[in-house]
Amino acid sequence: MSSSLEHIAFVLDGNRRWAASHGLPFVVGHRSGYARAKEFATILPKYGIKYATYHVFSTENWNRSKEEVDYLMKMFYDFFCDADDFVMKYGIRVVLIGDLEKLPNNILEKAKYVE
Repeated sequence: MSSSLEHIAFVLDGNRRWAASHGLPFVVGHRSGYARAKEFATILPKYGIKYATYHVFSTENWNRSKEEVDYLMKMFYDFFCDADDFVMKYGIRVVLIGDLEKLPNNILEKAKYVE
């Protein structure tokens, strides 16, 4: 199946609210959103979609609890550590955009390698 749509954007928002509405900790919501985003990345080419943009962290997210921000940073780091196999298997190119100044160096280093 193909379409004339070549680019789609996702705003990963509401994972924490989803978890809370199901009586689950925020980490479950974030992990679920991450798994879903990864799933979409693998199936979009089947529909002729060549490009996807994922908005995953806004400047307002820095105002969340230290525990939550630390968890999200670890999740980003883990993604980039595991990205080699994932991006190679599915032919995905990763490019970070936005204000990257506050991101920890370990994430930036892994991200640059994956890019």
